[in-house]
This record gives sequence, structure tokens and C-alpha cells, in this order.
Amino acid sequence: MPKQGQFARSNRQKVIKEFRHRQQRSSRKISLNMANNFLLVRFNLTSGKQLSVVDRESCQRFLQELMPRLLENDFHMMPAVQEVLKYVNSRVPWQFYYQLSSNWAVLDHFMRRELPVIPLEQKIIVKDPIDQQSLDQCIVNILARQITTITLMNKTTDAAVQQALTPKMKATITNGDGINWSTVQALLQPFHFPIDSSLDEGSQKWLEEISQIKA
Repeated sequence: MPKQGQFARSNRQKVIKEFRHRQQRSSRKISLNMANNFLLVRFNLTSGKQLSVVDRESCQRFLQELMPRLLENDFHMMPAVQEVLKYVNSRVPWQFYYQLSSNWAVLDHFMRRELPVIPLEQKIIVKDPIDQQSLDQCIVNILARQITTITLMNKTTDAAVQQALTPKMKATITNGDGINWSTVQALLQPFHFPIDSSLDEGSQKWLEEISQIKA
């Protein structure tokens, strides 16, 4: 796991090389602590090829954070995803959620196909798979709180005011088709996302790239 305050670093090429070597040597089952790397390799070799470089990077980082939480939650998808979204909150700009929502069909299809066939001693059975609407609702909850907090910044308000404003903000950033990303962009774009200079160079570059994405 990455250090507290640091989003996981993706070591894709190293992981791929290691796994190809292992697969050539043996077809034995893998241990649980190898499942995360195995999943990342499979994504890079299959579904990840459908995506742009920056979208693929973001999806890989999401998967890298998701797999340990799936293990901790007995492969219940909803709490695992919620924990990832809570963990990355404030560590990524709003564009990360935009990428995740936009590419959920690819990620969901990949996980439904690949998780059950990871060569573990016991087959993975994912519980409570998340559809697009459920994922978007999780994202809306996070973004609404973020926007509310920024809106009330430097203002003397109590918790009741913030609690009352958050549902209104949820309605503002949604429409009949899901998340209104143009509205999210208009509300959050004026606020610069600070990139932690203590992060590794690859993570800093990735955050800079996704910060430039337009909805």
C-alpha cells in the first residue's frame, strides 16, 4: 500500500515483465498478495488497449487501489469502491472522477470477466457489482460535498448549513442522464488543484495531465 497521503504509483512495465516470466516458468496458482499485480497485467494486455494513455493510467491506478479493498470486504464491490473513492478524495482533481465514470463500462466488463478467472486457490465471486447509475451516485455524493465545502470556504457557517446545502448541490450537478459534467467543471475549474511535490515524478506528471482534461 502507498504511504498515507499518496495515491498508488503504477509500475506497469515492471509488473508485466515479472508476470510474463512467472507464467513461462509455471502454471501454478498464485497467492492473494499477487492478485493485484496479476489483474493490472491483464488489464494492460486486454481492456486497457481500448483507452487513451491517460485514461488507461487512471483506470490502472483505480484498480490498484480497488483490489486490496475487495479482499478486505470479502469481494463486495460497493463498499470496496466507496472506500477507494473516499481514499482518493482530495488526492485527485475532479477529472479523475470524470474519467472513472466515462470508462466504467470498460472497467466493469473487465472486472466481471477477469476477477473470477484469477488463478487463485479459491475462485473469486464478486458480490454487489456496481452499474453506471450506482457508480455515478457515489461520485455525485463526493463531488457535492467538495463543491459545498469550497462554496462555504472562508464563511462563518455551522454544520447544519452545509448539510442543508449538499442535497441542493447534488441536484445542481445531475441531470436526467447522470452527472452534468459541464456544471461540475464550471464549479470546480476556477479552483487550482495543488499537486503534492513529494509524490514520485510519474504521479505528478499523471496528475498534471488529468488536471488539463475538459469535460
